[in-house]
Amino acid sequence: MMKLIYQIVFLCSLFVVAMQAQTEMRLSPLTHSVGVAVVDLPSDWESDSTLAASMYVRVGDGVWREAISPQVVVIRGRIQIRSVILDQVPNTDVGVRVTVYRGGGVAQEFEGTTRTIAEAVQPSSGTLLYVSPYGSGTTYSRSKPGSLRALITAGLPCGSIVVLLEGTYEDIYDLTLNITDDCTAESPIVIMADPSRTVVITGETFLNTSWEVTPTDAHEWSCPLPTNLKYTSLVVGQNGQRLYPYALRAPIDLFPGYPSLLDLGYDQPGMFRSGARLYLRDTTSEAKPPGLVRTSQRWSCLTVNGSYKKSHLLIWGITFRYFGNTRCTENILGIPDACYPPSTLSFNNTRNVTVANCEFEFANFPITFNGSCSDIDVRFNTISDGVGTWSHGAFKQTRDTWILEPGSYGRYLENVGIWIAPFENDSVHNINIRGNTVVGTIAGIAVGSNAHNYVVDNVDILNNTVSSCYDGIDITGGNGSGSTNARIRNNVVSNTPVGTSLMYPSFGPYFITRNVYLLADRKNHNNDVFFVTCNNDLTDRSWTTALKLNAGGENSTPGAIQFHHNTVVGRGLAGFGLYFWGPTWSDFSAFNNIIQADASSWMFDGVAQSATYSTRTDGNIYHSPSTGAVATIKPVHGISQCYEPRSVDEFRSDLSLVTGSPFVVIGQRDIVVNPKLVDVSNGNVQLLAGSPAIDKGLLLPGINDLFYGSAPDVGALESSFSSSVEAVDVVESPLHAPGPTRYYSLTGVQVDPSDLPTGLYFKILSDSRGSVKASSVIIVR
Repeated sequence: MMKLIYQIVFLCSLFVVAMQAQTEMRLSPLTHSVGVAVVDLPSDWESDSTLAASMYVRVGDGVWREAISPQVVVIRGRIQIRSVILDQVPNTDVGVRVTVYRGGGVAQEFEGTTRTIAEAVQPSSGTLLYVSPYGSGTTYSRSKPGSLRALITAGLPCGSIVVLLEGTYEDIYDLTLNITDDCTAESPIVIMADPSRTVVITGETFLNTSWEVTPTDAHEWSCPLPTNLKYTSLVVGQNGQRLYPYALRAPIDLFPGYPSLLDLGYDQPGMFRSGARLYLRDTTSEAKPPGLVRTSQRWSCLTVNGSYKKSHLLIWGITFRYFGNTRCTENILGIPDACYPPSTLSFNNTRNVTVANCEFEFANFPITFNGSCSDIDVRFNTISDGVGTWSHGAFKQTRDTWILEPGSYGRYLENVGIWIAPFENDSVHNINIRGNTVVGTIAGIAVGSNAHNYVVDNVDILNNTVSSCYDGIDITGGNGSGSTNARIRNNVVSNTPVGTSLMYPSFGPYFITRNVYLLADRKNHNNDVFFVTCNNDLTDRSWTTALKLNAGGENSTPGAIQFHHNTVVGRGLAGFGLYFWGPTWSDFSAFNNIIQADASSWMFDGVAQSATYSTRTDGNIYHSPSTGAVATIKPVHGISQCYEPRSVDEFRSDLSLVTGSPFVVIGQRDIVVNPKLVDVSNGNVQLLAGSPAIDKGLLLPGINDLFYGSAPDVGALESSFSSSVEAVDVVESPLHAPGPTRYYSLTGVQVDPSDLPTGLYFKILSDSRGSVKASSVIIVR
């Protein structure tokens, strides 16, 4: 009997060992970077506070070089080791070596190779199906094109290449494409514009009937509104400006200060819908009819239901316009039960999707991925709208409804340009968002939703231009959800109050590098969140911050934020570089940044006695031309007390005193000085010759491996100057055409610049007459 029990116990032990996951290194390549994760760690590793790691990278047949040090993070209750490899090129082999340490000794080494992804391109073979705006029949040839509506309704099998011939398509709306099979990169589904042709899919309609002036108000005009447009949220004036959808035509006694069309209380020209009539009012005092007004009669363009399949769907080169007609259901009293915001392209639980080289104009929620959408590539698209310059109060209050005023329904407009929106418990991975231009949405690019317990793994948001939005680029979490191995890099965000939002502590690590943030504070309205000064004076401003962290309670394990090599400019009365409200993150580091702001480079609000607060800085340049303050530190939000240090030493002392945290480490190489940027007022933040940022950066392996001069420059943009050589600005003269650039060795021998061995060389610029205009020294490593 004892022998039988022993055998059972022994077999059960074998079963448990067999079921335990093996510790492994997982490599997740994208086109220009690689995510690295060491997962399924042994239990004794997870409980070891000395756990650490290093990483080396080898590209092609090159040598191993030190890379970004991995971080220990907690993902869904398990310890993992995470890092990323940046600045790669597509379709290239990358070798990775991660060494894990415990107690200062080597615990295990992992080595592997992956290959960055090749970009999806228009396929050279497949079943060609031609369609046109007025096509019909089933031939689908270039000479006899068919109907796109009919083709999508029937379904598209793998290998279908749908080519839209030139023209404007007006019947492509409320379509659904169901993916039923896994496709491959060799046999994708393609919906593309005929190359070098203009293809427009539109939901646009015109309101060009006779406008009538209100008898008692010479500045208000109205026209009949068709029944199918009674809840439209999109009206664009003849000057191309989107009109704000006011909830009320005139103030009501119950809430006399609530903004209405009559008073244009949000400082925006507006519209109001009332049953079968549309009312308009401009901000100008001119009493003239509105002219040609555009609106949208379509709720959506295309919804793709992926059924968790690998669709390998490519949408390429199409222009989408005017999708903004809200859909509402009504009860028997004619009052809406529910309203559903319009969207343009929606992908549900769809994998392997590329949206590239498309344009979106006044198209609500242009590109949205809902649920479990992985292996996504969104690149080189252009999105333009007009809601992003509204105040925080204005766009938040489009959610307000008045039960006795049907015109207040269907106005919700927190529009996002490119949105990855996971559902409950989803695991989403490999998101690549690159080279897009987004203008005038509420949030330019967003990853995250309000759902619980999802994980987004391996996100790269790079080389995008976002302007005239409220939030530039967001990666949000909370409710047990968040992202890991997320990077935001090489982007330009301008004319926004918020550069990047990481609201709610979540897994991390986050790598925010080489971004330019040109921020401007903004007037707010109607009792929304206002900036409160150190004297507790209420202003009408929304403050600026390159990084928004002000939500959720303090979290001891949210992962690390690395904020390195960014250039931040904050302008206005509430123009701050970094505004941190509450101690919501426990591991934040900022190295080699330029932070120039009118109010102060830093603002800490409500961080008193935060014993685990961790902020590490070094190698940064701070400049506050208006106030001279490095930081504004408000221990308790709402209490009239502030510290406003003017030097780095005071900053270090004051922040440590207020937080009471031993983890506040303000670096010895932080300095307070004018960084000498070329032209801040016009958005040029290149370094001038002689800038104190030149060659003064800390070496950060894996982040600033490539640089000019003796060391990396501070800030986002590496200059061609060196601090050891006096640089000369070259001003071109119309009389002196540029001549050849010549290179000489230190001995005066002219050399070929295409084949220079390691060393120092003179670079000589001359005009066409041979006169030397400038010279500099270059270093070849």
